[in-house]
Amino acid sequence: MKFALLIFCLMVIFSCTYDTVAPIPKPTVEKTTPWVAHPKFNYDQKLFFSSYADSNNLYYYGLKYTTVLNTSGKFRVYENIGSYPYDKRLPINQYIQPFIYSDSLILVYTSPKTDVYYYPEYSPVQLLNYSKNFISLNTPFIHFRSEVMALNNMNQLLVPFFERITGNQMSPINKMLLLNIDKSQPNINSTIVINIPTSVEDQFIEFVQEVKDYFIVATGVTTYKVSSNGDTLKISDHGTAKVFTYNNNVYILDFYGNAVVSNNDWLSWHEEKIAEQFAYGLMQSIGDSLIFINNSNFYTLNFRPGYWFLRELENDGIDKEIVTTLTDFNDSIYSTTYSGVYYKSKKDFFKSKAKK
Repeated sequence: MKFALLIFCLMVIFSCTYDTVAPIPKPTVEKTTPWVAHPKFNYDQKLFFSSYADSNNLYYYGLKYTTVLNTSGKFRVYENIGSYPYDKRLPINQYIQPFIYSDSLILVYTSPKTDVYYYPEYSPVQLLNYSKNFISLNTPFIHFRSEVMALNNMNQLLVPFFERITGNQMSPINKMLLLNIDKSQPNINSTIVINIPTSVEDQFIEFVQEVKDYFIVATGVTTYKVSSNGDTLKISDHGTAKVFTYNNNVYILDFYGNAVVSNNDWLSWHEEKIAEQFAYGLMQSIGDSLIFINNSNFYTLNFRPGYWFLRELENDGIDKEIVTTLTDFNDSIYSTTYSGVYYKSKKDFFKSKAKK
């Protein structure tokens, strides 16, 4: 009887079915590739203040060298000539690169940059030839957010300088030299000397930047548009901290969050209020996105009148650096800093920073 009862119990146990409990899945964390230091930028080839990229090459204008990186990874370097003063930013594109050789002499290089340590041909521009009352280039008063001269998409170079008032050594007036440059050979095709109004408050040009085929120029209290034919247009009674383009609008931002905005090359414009913090740091367009950079913190920036939104991006590998340029090239984003050149894929660049 006991044996029969044992058999019955075993049959009941083995005839029972049990539901399988699935393991609780672990939350997936999206892997983000950190910024990587580029292995070819070493020693005294680490520090760059200006950059330019086209579909074939990435150009860096540095403290001692100019470096060109192409899409196949080839790396070309040549030594800067003059390159004075060292703490100022100078423009560069795929055709033209100006050097400041002395306080009155500019060397404009126009040959293709193809060989390692190759010295391209240049055209000297002696500013004393364009102004009998020439004092000096206006490099000391250009603030660090601006280049000391600007190069537009028509290969025109705008060079601010000082001229003394006749008979008065201590009262400089603002002038600018607009150079029309032949991009294929070292020739200056034509020049225009441009006057900018000067007063006690408007003594120095502090900002100059190209926008398409024209320039934005600002003193401490006034901002102008300078057209490719040399005409000037007063835009605002404010100085300029930054100029950037967003959604086909050009924004001119002062140091107090006041902006003037135009979408028709300054045939008309309106005023907007933007957060003061955007006057500091860097602003760079990457594709359709506007990137705000504070030291090495990256943010996508979206704003419309009275509203703005920041999304912080991952910066592993480059945090605690100071970014000097940000450039979109060959499906990657390149960033220069005081300690070297870093890069990451464009896809990874736009990933949000994880909240801690």
